[in-house]
Amino acid sequence: MSFRLIKHEHGGSLLFDLEQTDCPLPPNVFMIVLGISLAIFVVGLVILSIWKMLISIHDRKEVAKFEAEQAKAKWQTSTNPLYRGSISTFKNVTYKNHEKKGFATFGY
Repeated sequence: MSFRLIKHEHGGSLLFDLEQTDCPLPPNVFMIVLGISLAIFVVGLVILSIWKMLISIHDRKEVAKFEAEQAKAKWQTSTNPLYRGSISTFKNVTYKNHEKKGFATFGY
């Protein structure tokens, strides 16, 4: 409701321009929820992209460090000094090779 109040010189007051206004429209709940959801989504994307950038920078530094260490290696780059082959040859003293004679014995 809006109005004007004017005071007269005689001490009286006059009230005019009385207007009855309607109640304001209720807020649009869907738009408020949508706005808050989008804001949370965008903040999450920003945080994830910053995290990804930091991890990428850290990984690049680690790769550069590894390549520098590999370039300073005192051993041949084609072989690894920590690696030993998994194939070993042992001589079984109890084995008798019967296949050379033309027959095989299974021990029945």
